[in-house]
Amino acid sequence: MVRGNSRQGTGNPFIPVRCLLFLIPLSLGIDTPCIRPYSDVMKENPEGLIVALTGASGMPYARRLLQILCEKGMQVHLSISEAAFLVIREELGLGLDIENPDLEALVGWQGHSHRVRSIWYHRVTQLDAPIASGSFPTRGMVIIPCSMNTLGAVANGLASNLIQRAASVTLKENRRLILVPRETPMNAINLENMLKAARAGAQLIPAMPGFYHHPKTVEDLVDFMVARMLDSLQIGHDLLVPYEPHTNEVRGEGPIRGQGSSRNL
Repeated sequence: MVRGNSRQGTGNPFIPVRCLLFLIPLSLGIDTPCIRPYSDVMKENPEGLIVALTGASGMPYARRLLQILCEKGMQVHLSISEAAFLVIREELGLGLDIENPDLEALVGWQGHSHRVRSIWYHRVTQLDAPIASGSFPTRGMVIIPCSMNTLGAVANGLASNLIQRAASVTLKENRRLILVPRETPMNAINLENMLKAARAGAQLIPAMPGFYHHPKTVEDLVDFMVARMLDSLQIGHDLLVPYEPHTNEVRGEGPIRGQGSSRNL
């Protein structure tokens, strides 16, 4: 697992059993800044959020969600599927390294490593990562965007990679699992998998933005979807002004978002 500013030598805060020998310097009183005790990490935020990116269109949604979570200082456990790296290259123009991705670039904050320090990256093949265990406390998981392949795996209880395993754990621990599918048109298999996932306890939030808030830009549509995810997670935000059907405002001239948004439209 790699932390947000790992390129500057932060290192892995979680020490697997096979690496316990690295604890020897600590017992000898030797300063080892690259090793942080598990308990210290959890004290920062005992209920982090798992965010998984899979191979469907919709990476701007994922980027915006990560931005908001980082702004709030929430601990984020990030995993990215191999197919997602291909979509990231097409939609965000980033050729990321699967072993050590540039998280600043992914979030859109190049040169601001301190702003992504709350993100911990886990390779999708790392089945011994902390988030693969139900004993690791989290407040839930968001798969954004969620490919039909990942949807099918989650709906049918498969766990062939870390993302699928973490989703299975989230369901069995009765934690919030949000799936953000982005596919059109959908066939009967896709719809049946959505129904199975919903019956298992997942919440489906398809990437289908509304228009009643009179969006002016693509960013407004992205914020609409991310706002709905944050609402489901009970995380406060000012991305969207709550809908008020009885208003005297002239159509198209009302507020789109809260005044506290950090984005320039």
